[in-house]
Amino acid sequence: MNVDAKIGKAVRVNKDVLLYSLVGGQVNHKQTSYNDVLMLTSENGVLLNLDDISRLNIEANVEVSPVDGNPSYLFKGTAIRDLTSQSDLRLVIENDGKDSAAMLRLGLYLN
Repeated sequence: MNVDAKIGKAVRVNKDVLLYSLVGGQVNHKQTSYNDVLMLTSENGVLLNLDDISRLNIEANVEVSPVDGNPSYLFKGTAIRDLTSQSDLRLVIENDGKDSAAMLRLGLYLN
């Protein structure tokens, strides 16, 4: 479990392309060699509208411990397909430079 706060800027290149960059900090619930109590974070990416119901998000995240300075990296791609106005299906692929993971998520929204 962690708590994070970020601030940043987003720029719309055109109606289908949004670039964003965020920086901030993260407080974690326990300290390990790769996950210190306080981490400085950066999240940078692009969000592409593929059509009316499909999007692609590509991002690169960096976390750095201010104590030991060891950065960790996470590269993520998310393909999003709207099922209804209140649900979507997401395929997420992540890589940290060593290991990869793929997840399929169903999102339900109460709006």
